[in-house]
Amino acid sequence: MSHQPGDENAPRSTSGDGRTPEYGQHDSNASSYGAPREGSPADQGPPQYNPQNSGYQTAPSYQGGQQAAGYQNQYGGQPAGRPAGWGMGLASLICGIVGLVLSWLVVPGIAAIVAIILGIVAIVKLKKTPGAGKVMPIIGIITGALGTIISIIVLIFWIALGATIVDADQQCNHFDQSSSAYQDCVSDYLSNQ
Repeated sequence: MSHQPGDENAPRSTSGDGRTPEYGQHDSNASSYGAPREGSPADQGPPQYNPQNSGYQTAPSYQGGQQAAGYQNQYGGQPAGRPAGWGMGLASLICGIVGLVLSWLVVPGIAAIVAIILGIVAIVKLKKTPGAGKVMPIIGIITGALGTIISIIVLIFWIALGATIVDADQQCNHFDQSSSAYQDCVSDYLSNQ
């Protein structure tokens, strides 16, 4: 049978003096929930673990600076992980993709130039590591070069368009700029170019 809070038939905890503590009050004479009672094994502290008596064999501990038996570092640098230049290759790839995708904005085309530089440096570092993959920096250089070429073409286009608009404005300067005659003059000038 379960009892709900406030149920008059629910059993009540009483302290040694017979009075019932109010809700939210702690009876100082009663033991706390989960607290060890006097004389219990918990007074003696947690049990101690002894690996010699456990019946299990312990693994050898790692001595800092020593290599595991049978492992030889054939590259001379880092004992494990990625070869030097891998991070630059990844950065080259990311910058090349960003430079290519945003090359039409011209200014982010600088990322494409950074991709070329990082790719070249990564390939030089990766040449010192036999068997290291050079795919990421190569793709970074290619996308960086394409992004740079597209950025230059777009920049030339915007400069030529701006120069044509300035010429059209100078040719039609004798008209009031808010008039339709000025707009017709500019339109005629641009269509003849």
